[in-house]
Amino acid sequence: MINEYSIKQVFNCMVVDDEQASVTIVKNYISAIPNLSLVCSTTNPEEVPALLERHRIDLLFLDIHMKGKDGWAVRRIVEPDIHVVFCSADNRLGSEVFDVDGVDYLVKPFTFDRFSKAVERVINRSNGLQYSGEADDLDAVISVKTGKSKKDIIELVDIDYITTNYKRVQIHTINGVITVDHTLSELMQRLSSPRFIQVSKSTIVARNRIATVQAKCVILKGKNKTVLSVGAKFKANVQALYPS
Repeated sequence: MINEYSIKQVFNCMVVDDEQASVTIVKNYISAIPNLSLVCSTTNPEEVPALLERHRIDLLFLDIHMKGKDGWAVRRIVEPDIHVVFCSADNRLGSEVFDVDGVDYLVKPFTFDRFSKAVERVINRSNGLQYSGEADDLDAVISVKTGKSKKDIIELVDIDYITTNYKRVQIHTINGVITVDHTLSELMQRLSSPRFIQVSKSTIVARNRIATVQAKCVILKGKNKTVLSVGAKFKANVQALYPS
């Protein structure tokens, strides 16, 4: 949680959103976090250049679909040392956000807890921390294709395991199962994190979900006690991480 940080740095914040109700919500969230200080806000993205001239901004909370300049245009005029957290009701966006060096992507309506996670990522990035908490990645989300024109963002902490069967790749999360248009090898490359381990040709598992390692399988935590087979090629790596 944010209040567990001993970091004294205060981030000067700007909020840009063409809906006043959304601005108000973010302003209230900012006021609840000691590391954040609201410097300015606007519902008119055309005002951003002038505000940046007048104020020193460390962190920008930025809507994407706005009248006039959209969020992408605003991002292009913002100095690269300013951290940007995008906020949008559009859940189809994904990799585009991180292609323009966004720290996080909040899908409206978002909770204060989710907002706090975004702030933690900003703090981590500002202090050069690759991991925090339980091997928490700096940008602990992955953008996945779930259809021809649809993308979803999944938090890595929500993933239990990933399987492939008959060319269908499914990500099993705490919120349900998501079928994605990726190969297992593609996902393993993108999940270049100590958080995950491949246990067979068809299965990737979140390490912190493993309760027990047996000779030919791993058993996951939780009431269902999911059992996943360990392939012969992967047995040595699994047992090296979980010696008996």
